[in-house]
Amino acid sequence: MKAHDSSGFSLTEILVVITVIGILLAISVPLAGKAIQRSNQMECANILRTIYQGIELYATDNGGNYPGPSWSNFSAGYRTGDTTHLSSHLAPYLGYTETNQWKRMDELVSKAHSKAAGLTETDVNPALYRINSTDYSTNFKRPFGYSGSWWSATSDDLNPKRTVRLSNPASEWMLRNIDIGGEAVHGKIRNYLYFDGHVEAQPLAYLPTVN
Repeated sequence: MKAHDSSGFSLTEILVVITVIGILLAISVPLAGKAIQRSNQMECANILRTIYQGIELYATDNGGNYPGPSWSNFSAGYRTGDTTHLSSHLAPYLGYTETNQWKRMDELVSKAHSKAAGLTETDVNPALYRINSTDYSTNFKRPFGYSGSWWSATSDDLNPKRTVRLSNPASEWMLRNIDIGGEAVHGKIRNYLYFDGHVEAQPLAYLPTVN
C-alpha cells in the first residue's frame, strides 16, 4: 500500500506563517508611517527654502529691507496691490503673475498641511506658517513689520527692517509651521526657517534662544 502524500499545510505550519506575518506587519507599519512623516517634513522644508529665496530677492531689490508690513501668519493667497500679507509682497519674486483676485500659491501648500486643514479649491488664502513677530531680540523687533494697528502698534512696528540689523541670523527663526486644531502638522515636530536660510526640525517644546 502506498503512503498517503499530503500537499497541504499542518495547523502548526499555518500558525507559524500567521505569526511571522504579524511580526513583519508590526515592524513595517511604524516604519512606513515614519517614512511618510519624513517625506512630508522634507517637502515642507523645501517650501520654506523657496520662500526664503523670494525674501532674499525682494531684499536685494529694496535696499536690503525685508518685505512687509505683514500680518503674523504667512498665508498661501496673494493679490496684486495687497500690502498686508507677506505672500502678496513675495508673489512676483516666486514667479506668480499679477491678479486682481485672491489666488492661492498651490506650490507653497504641502500635502500634509492640505490634509490636516482639509483644504479645498475654495480655500484661497489659508494660513501656512507663523511669522516671527515677537520682540525677543531687542535689536530686531518685528522684522517684517506688522499690518495691524488695533493694539496700538507704533510706526516702528509697521515698517519692515533692514537685513543688516539682524544680530544672529543663524539662531533667530523667521517662519515655522502653524498648528492646526491644536496639533502640529508633522506630528511631534515643527519645521523652523532661520534668517540665514537653513531649516531645522524642532520638537514641540522647542523655545528659540533669546539673544
